[in-house]
Amino acid sequence: MSASDISTTPPVDRGGMSAGTLPDYDIGRAISMWMRDDHTRRRLRRICYAYADWDEWAELELECQFRDVFEFPDSLRGVNDVYTSNKIPTLVLPKTAEKKGMVIELKRENASSEMGAKFDDLASFSVYTKSNVSDKYSDYVFVVLVMAFTDEADEFLKNIGMEPIPGAEAPVATLKTLKMYRKDFIVSGSTDDK
Repeated sequence: MSASDISTTPPVDRGGMSAGTLPDYDIGRAISMWMRDDHTRRRLRRICYAYADWDEWAELELECQFRDVFEFPDSLRGVNDVYTSNKIPTLVLPKTAEKKGMVIELKRENASSEMGAKFDDLASFSVYTKSNVSDKYSDYVFVVLVMAFTDEADEFLKNIGMEPIPGAEAPVATLKTLKMYRKDFIVSGSTDDK
């Protein structure tokens, strides 16, 4: 690869510039495919009960899944100009002909989580995004994804309007199933990306 083959344009800008050339995407379908994969399920059984964070593993796995399934050419992580604060979102998916673009925040439950403090910030996420998103991303869809497996988490997440993505689940223990929950937030405009 020569130096001329390497673009210095930020990943999301490249996605926006090539709108109409990238395929439209359904993240629910891609996540369901990932969570039904035997290799993924073996990993999830081992890590979701570990007393350690596994955020980076899950972030990288989802990035790889989205890039493979949707043929995104560029990195989806590390985009640092979405928020007016120093916060960096988990993933930023590019604009296409039909999609406005998507900012994803991924959270997870594990054995070291304590109920009451697990997902406290989710209820205020919509308010946070509306006041802290830079103008460049104001028309993107903001999506919170939560991986959870306890009955307590299921009840809490449903009470704040999150629903499991159909088919996005994996058995992790006897009578326990890890599910991916989703809720979309709109900063401006409207969307039908669910």
